[in-house]
Amino acid sequence: MSPIGRIFIVLNLILAALFLSWAANNLATSHQYKQQLEDAQAAAAIEKAALDSELSELQAQLDNKTSDADRFRAERDSAVDAERRASQENASLQGSNAGLAATNDKNASTISDFESHITSLESAKDQAVSAQHGAEGERDDALSSAEDATTKAGDLEAQNAALGNQISDMQSEIVALNGRISELDTHLATVIDVTGANIDDILAQKLINGSVLQANYDIQPGLVAINVGKDSGVTRGYTFQIFNGSEYKGEVRVENVRDKMCTALILTTVNGQSIQQGDRATTRL
Repeated sequence: MSPIGRIFIVLNLILAALFLSWAANNLATSHQYKQQLEDAQAAAAIEKAALDSELSELQAQLDNKTSDADRFRAERDSAVDAERRASQENASLQGSNAGLAATNDKNASTISDFESHITSLESAKDQAVSAQHGAEGERDDALSSAEDATTKAGDLEAQNAALGNQISDMQSEIVALNGRISELDTHLATVIDVTGANIDDILAQKLINGSVLQANYDIQPGLVAINVGKDSGVTRGYTFQIFNGSEYKGEVRVENVRDKMCTALILTTVNGQSIQQGDRATTRL
């Protein structure tokens, strides 16, 4: 394999390692979101159970109020019937009063009793009507509370459905990431097996940027001088990637190091390119 091919393989290894780090962090974030989602579902289930219990209690209260209203209605109807009968009896007595003038005094007490009874019945009727109105108001309040509880239960079910969809999407993303990680592991193992590259050695070289001071091709494959040295942390064996703008030119390896500069042997150059004074140099692209 050509040196430039190895360079690209090493670059791919670096990118793959960075991607693996990103994927592992993203996977951990996905697990965290899943845990939060499960906690939210548990809380929603608890709240739904409480609402269902409250709805059952309200329904029981509604049934009781409805039973009371029916009972009060029956009492009212009974009172109305009694009043009607009393009114009929009173009318009959008043109709016969002209012919029973002689017995008026005797019947006056009876009429008074009937009138008292009518008054009592009217009072009972008013109380029954008032109680019915109160029961109907309580029934309406219970129905309103039941509707609110039903609405809350529907909202919780919709939230549960949305959370379930999010879980499904996250699980699909996790499966895709796991597949990508497995694929990158296979590629990385293949590259290391073919090239014998050591990831620790690649990552150990710190980032240093400089410029080419001079390029000399009198001695092949060529030498270059770079304006960084020991003061910048350069040591013998460091490799620099040479480029000009976005144009990649090749790779050099440091042979001699001084305080503020170093000289390096040209290892590879891109076809048709030559390293020149002013080109940029970096230990990492």
